[in-house]
Amino acid sequence: MNDLISQGPFFVDIETGAYTPLMDVLPPDFGVGYPAANDINDNDEIVGSRPGTYPIYRYGFVYAPATGLHILPFPGAGYQQYVSPASINNAGTVVGVISTVLASQHVFVYSAADGLRDLNDGSLIAGMPGGYRLYIATKINNQGWIVGYGHTTAGKITGYVLKPRSVPGDIDGDGDVDFADRELFMAVLLGADVDPTHATRSDLTQDGHMDGMDCQLFVAALLGA
Repeated sequence: MNDLISQGPFFVDIETGAYTPLMDVLPPDFGVGYPAANDINDNDEIVGSRPGTYPIYRYGFVYAPATGLHILPFPGAGYQQYVSPASINNAGTVVGVISTVLASQHVFVYSAADGLRDLNDGSLIAGMPGGYRLYIATKINNQGWIVGYGHTTAGKITGYVLKPRSVPGDIDGDGDVDFADRELFMAVLLGADVDPTHATRSDLTQDGHMDGMDCQLFVAALLGA
């Protein structure tokens, strides 16, 4: 849980009732002024930002009591040194806004595997109307769906939902195939996991049941074959 007290944003251990201001755990040389805390996931990872000093406009960060501070990277050439995260899911994927050198606001997605990416890059988003600009990201869920709003070429503000492209073998829906997916796949195969979403994603042949062919396809996906 996180919110605001007189010392700025805080997080609280709901079992002990202990309050901890973020100002007390962030390094003193990290930015200036009060930080912002915008979201927290089920792994106690808090995502937020803090103003910097020129040429750094705003730092984005992920903080967890168990692992400490992780500063998000700045975008490269053509962008200001400005990262303002809005949301984080249980896979540690972060969404928020960045700014170009011309002060045009764009939406970003960050993961440890892929780094920070501008979602207005046409190669990342299928079916986005010509001239549409993703302006704000407000939330990402544990399946990787992102919601927010953007601008049409006529200046009309509309909401959007971005749904990750399907990755065969990605049972947990976090965008990749790893050992967490292996555990879920085996649980579905053995009948220990009856979650319908996991079952559908585990049926790689899409024939309505799991068999050796699904196992072969999953191993190939896990190994990147």
